Amino acid sequence: MYTVKDNLSDVWNSKSRHDWVAALERGERVPECQECWGKEDIGVESIRQFFNQHLSDVEPVTTQPRIISIKPGIMCNNACRSCNEQTSSMWFKDAYEFDRETHPDVPFKTWLQKWQPHVTIYKDNASLEQTFDAWQEHMIFWDIYGGEPLTIPLSYRIIQGAADSGFASNQEIQIHTNGTVYDPALAKMFEKFRSVIFAVSIDGIGAKNDYLRHGSEFDKVIANLTQYHNDLKSMKHVQLYVRCTPTPLNVYGIDEYCEYFDKTGIRYTINNYAVDEPHNNIQYMPESIKQKVADKLQNVTHPQVDQLIRYMMGTPADLAEKQLAFWKHNTKLDQIRKQSFADVFPEWHAVWQEYLAE
Repeated sequence: MYTVKDNLSDVWNSKSRHDWVAALERGERVPECQECWGKEDIGVESIRQFFNQHLSDVEPVTTQPRIISIKPGIMCNNACRSCNEQTSSMWFKDAYEFDRETHPDVPFKTWLQKWQPHVTIYKDNASLEQTFDAWQEHMIFWDIYGGEPLTIPLSYRIIQGAADSGFASNQEIQIHTNGTVYDPALAKMFEKFRSVIFAVSIDGIGAKNDYLRHGSEFDKVIANLTQYHNDLKSMKHVQLYVRCTPTPLNVYGIDEYCEYFDKTGIRYTINNYAVDEPHNNIQYMPESIKQKVADKLQNVTHPQVDQLIRYMMGTPADLAEKQLAFWKHNTKLDQIRKQSFADVFPEWHAVWQEYLAE
């Protein structure tokens, strides 16, 4: 079943969902949850553990979910290096160039037909919105991500729909944004909710962020972050976070990142690990390089650094085969975008060059 075309209530009541729940309750490790199992096995807190603790007092309702995590579409104005065409429309041209290596004769317009419907995937889905309205009374948590949610109309319909329902005072909402869009109206909508987590993704400082989050301008993002900080600082129920996604590109500079945001006084996290592809996953680096990163970060005082190092030092079964996935993928992307890893990350580039020369 697919939430895009099937009624959400039917999905909720489907045999496949009930079978999945039953398997989890029996303690079975269903493959779809491998990301969490993998973290827990090496002593790193998973998103499952976080939410089980955060929402430990929640009573289930058999007729509907009480928590919804939704990607309203992949419309985005950034093409982050930790991302791909499945999550950002800005990635289409780059992804096409990668795919041409194996399908050189497919025209771009033909290739695009597969992805274009996902840009605003739930656009004009009256059934979905009606179901959300019917579920408002028992909803306690909304999690909205993207793409860039603040460029997708459904994100606003969810936020405003909850605020207008009369039940937002019992609800928490979490929004993930790349910080490129400043909307002063958000603060007014947030007033209605029991609590709000507003997470702004920034992955590096200055030119490093602009390289990592292609299409982003660091100074503008910081200006928007400052505006949001001013708008929301008097709201005790709103938590504004800066959120970093550690990848093989930026993990060597986490110390610089922490030093910068320690000075701002704005809370930040560094535990949003990218796990979708080996070229994004910090576990998929040569062991000697991972050790150099660990040595460089050992004196950083951020409370999540120890877990970051512990996660990074994990050894995937196919590490030997894929330990250069980052280097190969990033080199190709540099060629496509006419950018230079060596120019933006000279110290980190030298570490890789030394390893490759051995």
